[in-house]
Amino acid sequence: MPFLVLSLFICPQRPLGILLYLAVAVAARRLPLVATAGLAIAVCMLDIAIGISTLFRLAPRLLLSSLQYMLTLDVTASVTYLAVGAGLMAMLALFVWLLHRFKRRFQTASLIPAVLAAMLMIIFDTAVNGSKTAGTLYILQSPPAFSSATAQTGLTEIPQGTRQQDVLLVLVESLGALDDPRQMNVIWDSFRTPEIAARYDVSTGTTAYKGSTTAGETRELCGDWNDFAAYLDGPHPECLPASYRDAGYKTASFHAFPAEFFSRDEWYPNIGFETSSFMEDLVPADREFRTCGKTFTGLCDMDLADTIESYLTSPSEAPRLTYWLTLNTHVPFDPADVAPRLSCADSALFDDQTVCHMSEMWMEIFDRIAKIASNPELKPTKILLVGDHAPPLWTRKGRDAFTADQVPWLLLTPKF
Repeated sequence: MPFLVLSLFICPQRPLGILLYLAVAVAARRLPLVATAGLAIAVCMLDIAIGISTLFRLAPRLLLSSLQYMLTLDVTASVTYLAVGAGLMAMLALFVWLLHRFKRRFQTASLIPAVLAAMLMIIFDTAVNGSKTAGTLYILQSPPAFSSATAQTGLTEIPQGTRQQDVLLVLVESLGALDDPRQMNVIWDSFRTPEIAARYDVSTGTTAYKGSTTAGETRELCGDWNDFAAYLDGPHPECLPASYRDAGYKTASFHAFPAEFFSRDEWYPNIGFETSSFMEDLVPADREFRTCGKTFTGLCDMDLADTIESYLTSPSEAPRLTYWLTLNTHVPFDPADVAPRLSCADSALFDDQTVCHMSEMWMEIFDRIAKIASNPELKPTKILLVGDHAPPLWTRKGRDAFTADQVPWLLLTPKF
């Protein structure tokens, strides 16, 4: 029943879950209540795991390893998550109670109606939930042909000698490629100013993505479809930061969330970052500090941008590769965290208000990056912005606003 309600919005295809609940019902005719409840809970947990894997594009191994980080998140900050969780728990309890209450009648009932009902549910599930954004299970999908923004823009070819320039790579949380080019043009508006035009050549494009944020990181930083777990075993000199470090660059990373989340404090050094600054490194010990975000509550990206600008404009004899992973546009988010720009309530350009509000948040980040790029104290710096993945929104209209399996990038190349 909860999944039927969710089908009005967006819901992963879940034929396995439907069949497993039927199997629990059949087994419950011969099992005691405790065993029935345990089996039902196990199936429900698997059903939820498959749903999360599909909606958030998490590979099964990554999904299991992610469980250890749940305490870092404030899941209660999302009314949607609370409502879905409460609905599932209530229906699971009702399911088990009904199986126990009518156990004797079920023992003599024909299985044919139940099997036919399950088949009809699977047909309905496929017809309603088989969209481009919530189609076949993620665990069954084959990855697209590999590409990355760093490779497409030439950042993987490290210049030598006097041609070395600073590089700023910004991986933008949940920045997907919008299907409507007018919407994408509005988002990139921050880089169409006289100040930017005087200093940079601007180019844009898209690249394929697979998986969640850490997969987006390894795509751009290490040039493959692996996830972070593949880089926990020791040094990886083939990765971009290590290559730049070996070419004489200082390599540094910045992120507004704790270092332990997805073990970034372990694998960032392995791929070549000499220094990394996380939430616990950046919070001021002597005064109050702002936080932003809901479930993923961390430092505010706009405050972290000040730190990054100070770092980029500080004296340095060696060229620098600087990496910034943004945070605050992680779903779920609070639209009140950003100033309104696009009149989202009655926008003629954006059909979905959530996509509109997310665009406002991306534009705020891009405005700040444009100011960094225009700072006269900034040395000639190549600046690449690229999305990690499309946002895992809860509505079909919201998800369908984005091109499947693509994220956008923008490159600022210094003219001098």
